[in-house]
Amino acid sequence: MNKWTLGILALLLSLVPLTAGAQTAVSSLSAVQVDLWPDLDQAAVLVLITANLPTGIDYPAAVRFNLPTEPSAVAYVTEDGQMLNAPFETLSENETTLIEIEAPAPTIRIEYYSPYSRTGNNVSFAYQWLGGVAADQLILMFREPSLATEVNPDAAFEDAGIFPDGQRYYRREVGAVGADEIIEAEFDYVAPPPVVSSTSSGATTTPVEKESSATLPVVLAGAGGLLVGAGLGWALSCLLYTSDAADEE
Repeated sequence: MNKWTLGILALLLSLVPLTAGAQTAVSSLSAVQVDLWPDLDQAAVLVLITANLPTGIDYPAAVRFNLPTEPSAVAYVTEDGQMLNAPFETLSENETTLIEIEAPAPTIRIEYYSPYSRTGNNVSFAYQWLGGVAADQLILMFREPSLATEVNPDAAFEDAGIFPDGQRYYRREVGAVGADEIIEAEFDYVAPPPVVSSTSSGATTTPVEKESSATLPVVLAGAGGLLVGAGLGWALSCLLYTSDAADEE
């Protein structure tokens, strides 16, 4: 085999999707909502990324994200509202983690935990959206911890009020973002050390395993490594509303 044949073979291999079975490479999402929930079930911030893929594409589809760490859970949402494990692959792991998700449906969810800094009762947290994929609309939502006072969200956030779960939320509508664009946000508040639980009352939990076959139901609320459904409904509603509004324009 000569060097030209080897070169052509290498080029062809580079065009094969890294996630088995994925046919469509998604370069831009229609909408993304990032929820930041401190002290849910760990003394850390649970980051929940809910994303809508563009309409009119074939499935399964391959979507790449840059994350600051490996995800604790990855799933897709079925037509009847269930969350099932989505196959994913870690492509690189340096200072950030690039993952590729095989999405069998238009809505996917990624979760991971991010540490915050605490000095006594003073807490500070910095979030970064690291891209990896473009989005027509990016929205950030910060959930105020129950016992927090003197909450100082990033100036770009607005008070969204009290939601049905009894928690106050702050919202930032970023708008369209490029694949290489980095979005940053910072929060400071005063709160005693949390008393967290490994479970949530009334929750139905099913562990999410990495490199899963996407056949197990995903948790609707619960502990680390499990998808949290509390808030998924309104997160999806926000995404669908954004998509509808964009279509009307």
